[in-house]
Formats: sequence, C-alpha cells, structure tokens
Amino acid sequence: MVLAGTSLVLAETRQEFHFKVGQHVIVSVLNQYGPVSVKPGAVKEVVVTAITYSDKVEIDKNQSGNRVGIVSHLLPGADAETGRVDYAVVVPADASVTLQSTTGPLRAEGLHGDVTLEGASAPMDVREINDAHVHMKTLNGQINLTNIRDDTSKSPR
Repeated sequence: MVLAGTSLVLAETRQEFHFKVGQHVIVSVLNQYGPVSVKPGAVKEVVVTAITYSDKVEIDKNQSGNRVGIVSHLLPGADAETGRVDYAVVVPADASVTLQSTTGPLRAEGLHGDVTLEGASAPMDVREINDAHVHMKTLNGQINLTNIRDDTSKSPR
C-alpha cells in the first residue's frame, strides 16, 4: 500500500503601496503573524511592500494627512501560516513609527523619529536610532538595541 502525503501549498502574492506625505509622518503597522521591518528612504513618501501567502488575510490601508496605517486583517480560518504577511516599510527618516506583531520579528533601523514596538513573543531589533524615543513592550520576546544615541546634548561651537 502506498500512502500519498499531502502538503499545503501557499501562493505568494506581493503588493506595494505608495503614500505621499509631508513632514511629521506617523506610520503604524499591525501584523498578527509575520515580520515587519522599517528603514529610512524618500523624504516625502512611505512605501509598504507586503507579501501574503494565502487568501486568508487582507491588507487594510488608510491615510489621513500624514498618518498612514496598515493592518493585516485575518479572515475566518486564518492561522499563523495562512495569516502571515511579511512587511518591508520605507519611511522618511524622521517618521514616528509604531509596529505591532504577536510573533514578529520587528525591526527598525536608521530613523530619527520615535519608535514603538509591541509584541507578545516577537523578537525586536532596533538599530541606529538618533535623537528619538524608543519604546518596547513584550511579554517574552528577545530585545536587541544597537547604537541608540541622543545627539541633542551636543552644543554648536
């Protein structure tokens, strides 16, 4: 007797969203499952690249002035595998960013605006942040901070 194994094949879909913004941008990304990374880019634009792996998750996006919000919306029957979305976000360097994920990982680097990361067990990695507040909330996720500086104490000569 031969038993055939079954496996779930997930279709990968890549989407890209562009938001024109001005100064003092606030960006939030809420992603139940999957990584979110943020790095600096163009001065007047937020670019979100999202990769989904099934039709059990949708991406809700909104913009109100200089506020951009991205939410992974899980549909009935979604789980950690089918509800996963991978986000790569490029923001102006001075943007204030909030990232939330249950399992993460969450990463922010090279920014000059406030950074808030929240997750239950999401590993968090924050690098090269200058002149900004960094807030991290986790139940048991690993935290890595590298080269966080406050250069506002430097006085001009």
